[in-house]
Amino acid sequence: MLRTRFDLLAIGLIILAVAVAYSNTYTASFHFDDQHTIVENPRIKHLKNIPSFFWNNEGPVGSRPLLLVTVALNYAIGGLHVTGYHIFNNLLHAINGILFYFFMLMVLNLPRFRDRYAQLSREIALLGSLLFVVHPVQTEAVTYIISRSMPMATFFYLLGFILYTRAFETGKQSLYIWLFVVSFLGMASREDYITFPAMLFIYDFMLLSSFKDALRRWKIYLLLGITVAYRLWLSLTYKGTEEAAGFGVKLLTPYQYLLTQFNVIWTYVRLLFLPINQNLDYDYPIARSIFEFPTILSFTGHLLVIALAIWIYKRNRLVTFLILWWYITLSPSSSFIPIIDVIFEHRVYLPSIGFFFLFMIAYEYLWERIRQKIPKKAIQESG
Repeated sequence: MLRTRFDLLAIGLIILAVAVAYSNTYTASFHFDDQHTIVENPRIKHLKNIPSFFWNNEGPVGSRPLLLVTVALNYAIGGLHVTGYHIFNNLLHAINGILFYFFMLMVLNLPRFRDRYAQLSREIALLGSLLFVVHPVQTEAVTYIISRSMPMATFFYLLGFILYTRAFETGKQSLYIWLFVVSFLGMASREDYITFPAMLFIYDFMLLSSFKDALRRWKIYLLLGITVAYRLWLSLTYKGTEEAAGFGVKLLTPYQYLLTQFNVIWTYVRLLFLPINQNLDYDYPIARSIFEFPTILSFTGHLLVIALAIWIYKRNRLVTFLILWWYITLSPSSSFIPIIDVIFEHRVYLPSIGFFFLFMIAYEYLWERIRQKIPKKAIQESG
């Protein structure tokens, strides 16, 4: 009963935090891609067009059919009044905060980590989820209407992990069918979701079982592979003509884009620790050589983080998993495939799940070390 009350309190606090943090966003106007995707898009103005979104991927953001479904429903309900669009975004953000809470709670109570984290798992999960929902870096993903595709993908990502873990623990095969549905909808939301099967497999052998046991469940991953094929079809056959927001350096080579992303990723990290000078439309410097400053430092920093992930694996594989989450979920937009805009803050929404989870694990570790160094007499006197 006590645990149930804490969970209900956590849900209430997360919803309240989102309501307060985004209380001034309900009249924010359409910006940039909102214009051609919503305001000037005839496809979303008739609900009869919805089925065609999933196979006819032409027109604005046609490679994200479920995104089009949501704006079509918004338009059917309230036309071009922005309030309804923001209600959807804010509600989705709150739900993601709740899912993140239960995801952390679930992971911290897995057999591998139960002895270490179970006692404080609810406090860790609540603080982590509150940080996630109120952090300023999420503003673009929540308030910029068409960026809802990233919170949508995150919703299906977290739900997929929860479903898979539940299926693993209970043996209910029917849950894998729901996992397939969730994966399909995630793939229809945004390109970044294509990393989901890979992250789920890593989660399976790192945190749930072993590499051999995960391979024995190949049929599940083959099923998810169908949704990957659908995502690839949407992306490879899409012939969008709209211009993305931003300064748009279109002549970047894959090498230049990759070098630039070495710096961009550290900018995302800086924003997570120190969210100042945020921008909806960055004029970001392009890296031309790996030996230039600060690219060489950025590259070296990434190598050190990856080395840390390898070194710490046997000591705390959860840390390794969360570092991999950060890099892998960022990879669709921060690798070698050039995108018109090299940086957008909404791209860090899904990766930040790994960051905030890791931040809470580090916080718990440091607090435990400090507590151990405090003399018992001092603790008793303070009590």
